Amino acid sequence: MMHGFRKSCGQNWANHLPMNVVKELMGHADISTTAKFYSAVSKEHEAHTQWVTDVIGKTAICVVQSRSTKTGRIRISR
Repeated sequence: MMHGFRKSCGQNWANHLPMNVVKELMGHADISTTAKFYSAVSKEHEAHTQWVTDVIGKTAICVVQSRSTKTGRIRISR
């Protein structure tokens, strides 16, 4: 049970923190150990990546449209 809790914490950290930070938190001597166990890409990661890409794309389009009007204002529409 404790190993499952440790693995869950490690994966949660890996989802949000740089790998070198996770290495330290997990107490691994070598970053390759951390990468081996916590660098998997899940379906949730893929979905989040798609969402971020969509948001960035929409924001970039809004910025270009705003600059083309020469108002100097950036409007983000949803």
